[in-house]
Amino acid sequence: MSVRVSLTVRGAVGLAAIALAYLFIERDDEQVVDDANSSAPEFVRDVQQINTAAEQSHDPSPSEDGDDSLVTELHQQALAALNEQSYQLAFELAQEIYLIDDSPSNAIAVNASRIAGYWANDLQSHYRPNSALLVWRQAIEWHHDTGHPQLSLARLLLRGAKVAEALVIVEEALVEFPDNSKLLALRADIASLQGEADLAVKFLSAALAIDSANSYYATRLEQLKIEALAFTDYLSVSTAHFESSFDSQNRSMVRNI
Repeated sequence: MSVRVSLTVRGAVGLAAIALAYLFIERDDEQVVDDANSSAPEFVRDVQQINTAAEQSHDPSPSEDGDDSLVTELHQQALAALNEQSYQLAFELAQEIYLIDDSPSNAIAVNASRIAGYWANDLQSHYRPNSALLVWRQAIEWHHDTGHPQLSLARLLLRGAKVAEALVIVEEALVEFPDNSKLLALRADIASLQGEADLAVKFLSAALAIDSANSYYATRLEQLKIEALAFTDYLSVSTAHFESSFDSQNRSMVRNI
């Protein structure tokens, strides 16, 4: 088999594995979202949870000149719009909040981020990925919410083959949330895409240690271990446009390279 065919097959298998990974990961995420929004990313909590979070948190330092009451009113309007599944309106109301107070209470910031998640998900479902990317970035700016909006943004970037950008997002998120198993698993997927099988095993092992009941992680980890073993003796050759890998024990292949 020529080096070109070998690399093509390897790349196809790798991409297929990643596609399956996202299929299982997203199905797992849907379990924490209410039925009306079953396709939403995991970090988007259901409306009842968002309302409860708002009720349990109070801003101890109200804004000046009555701004606090207006922020509260806009916040409630945004939640009401969310209840009505008017995600764009809810997002626009959240934007208005930040025009009045660029540092609202933690509860409002978390809710604004999650509202942005609903709108970004809706944009994705209507095949508007570029707009969704902008909204995910806004969600992150409003609140990191234990790393969930970063996770969603990185996944969307990977769907657009923007591996390097996704890597930056995931690595930054892991600095802040090193115990987020889904971020670790996504970092493993990126490592696998980049041909770093040993690193992929390391990150997915860490994810499985945190979420030991995750059967997908366990199965995927075994696949990565086999891949790491299979490519132990492989060497890489880089050009201006491509990076090729070949078996260093295959004398014929070495001569061709």
